[in-house]
Amino acid sequence: MSGETDKLIAITVAIDKLDKIGIDGVTKELLEKGISESALKKITPLFEIAGDTESRLAQMKTFLACE
Repeated sequence: MSGETDKLIAITVAIDKLDKIGIDGVTKELLEKGISESALKKITPLFEIAGDTESRLAQMKTFLACE
């Protein structure tokens, strides 16, 4: 389970850097951390969520419910 936790942390840290390094930078970082291309395709929509906090949470809830 530690490997999965490490990947979750890597994803969270990378997403936190979106404003600084952009989607391409985040994608590159996640690939370097061992996140697969198929996993990246699934989570990429999370990188584009925008709006105020309430709107972002609603979009995330919808996204996660579909997975």
